[in-house]
Amino acid sequence: MEIQEIIKKLRPKDYELIAQKLKGRYTKDTIRAQLKGRRTLKLAVKEAAEKLIQMRENFINA
Repeated sequence: MEIQEIIKKLRPKDYELIAQKLKGRYTKDTIRAQLKGRRTLKLAVKEAAEKLIQMRENFINA
């Protein structure tokens, strides 16, 4: 999944959920900055965002 797709599918509260999933390694603002391209995107952040989006799509389609 490309970064633009991820940003388009994320909701404002999702950045906090990703931060919780990563157990405080990154803040919600750092995650937002990474996904928007203002900071270097870490693989863990991208994977956590993709996983959250996939879980939501599975839940909605169930």
